[in-house]
Amino acid sequence: DSVANGTISFRAISRRVEDTRCPNSKIVRIAASKVYAGDGDILSYSATNQPLDWTSVEDAGFWAFGLHEYGSNPVSAMDIYRGNLVAFNVEAFQMLNVDADPANMSKLDELPIGTSFAKATSPVSSDLFFLSSEGVRTIGIAAGSTNLQAGDVGMPVDPLITALAAQAVTDGEEPMSIYYPNAGQYWVCFPRALATGPGFETEVFVYTMTRTGGVGAWSRYVYPFRFDGLAQRGDTMIVRSGDDIIEISEDLLTDFAGDEDELGFEGVLQWPWLDFGAPGADKQVEGFDIVGTGTSSIEFGYDQTNLAAFTTPYQVPADTLPGQMIGMPVTAPTLSIRLTYAAGQAWQFDALNVYLVR
Repeated sequence: DSVANGTISFRAISRRVEDTRCPNSKIVRIAASKVYAGDGDILSYSATNQPLDWTSVEDAGFWAFGLHEYGSNPVSAMDIYRGNLVAFNVEAFQMLNVDADPANMSKLDELPIGTSFAKATSPVSSDLFFLSSEGVRTIGIAAGSTNLQAGDVGMPVDPLITALAAQAVTDGEEPMSIYYPNAGQYWVCFPRALATGPGFETEVFVYTMTRTGGVGAWSRYVYPFRFDGLAQRGDTMIVRSGDDIIEISEDLLTDFAGDEDELGFEGVLQWPWLDFGAPGADKQVEGFDIVGTGTSSIEFGYDQTNLAAFTTPYQVPADTLPGQMIGMPVTAPTLSIRLTYAAGQAWQFDALNVYLVR
């Protein structure tokens, strides 16, 4: 419509997609100069370079996802893998070669590996990470083995992530993910209501890449606010939480720095239960040495059937290699060591030596 303002007439132009063929779906990806949208068991796409046009003959159109193998369930997620469009449903995926000319569009592959988490897929380097019912998986490994059980990047944290994914489905929450290339990290995030009262928190698992051919490492973070959206702005990771825009920075030692809600956080490292030799036989620890920066407290777990059975924590210096070892007499068949770094300090762990009586 036109709106008069003195001698000037303003004409308002809608920025909505008003084409009735647009599926108005939340499962959307841009590829080959088109917008692709999941619409039940159909994969609709816009005209080339015309995201408002979903009608033009021989330009806009659809891919009949449901008429191909494993297409009995609706499209639940989409993302890009090496320039190809991967469309998932809960039971499988179809990999499509997409092109500005629909006549050149073709199916490259289809395998019974699926996901229902539309916001938890992320292109990572030359692969595609996604959250499945079995944990975090990659197209490169999962498709190569044709199942979700093979050794993949998410295997070390599968028990933790599958529990969170199941809880997210129960609570109606949507896990989300992002690739943060500046840090070489894949983040998968699980917002949830606090179990102890009103409010929210977000549990985040971060997979950090190493050099080519190396094994990456998982870290776990619990943020005292809800993640509603993730994006990268320049070199910075940005989180939207309600009306707040929050910057993730490795240089800050507290959450909400400088705000009335400022809150410190601890850093915890814990080893699995280690045999230190023959399984089942008691091992006698004499002491240990630690190397790093920042002060920490240390505990030794001595009963793997009782996860609360740890020695009394006591504080140790950042670097104990000079001089004698730190005494710690403990005897047990298996041991787990836990380091806790106090809030408000920049810390780094380098090495831990445990000395045993032989």
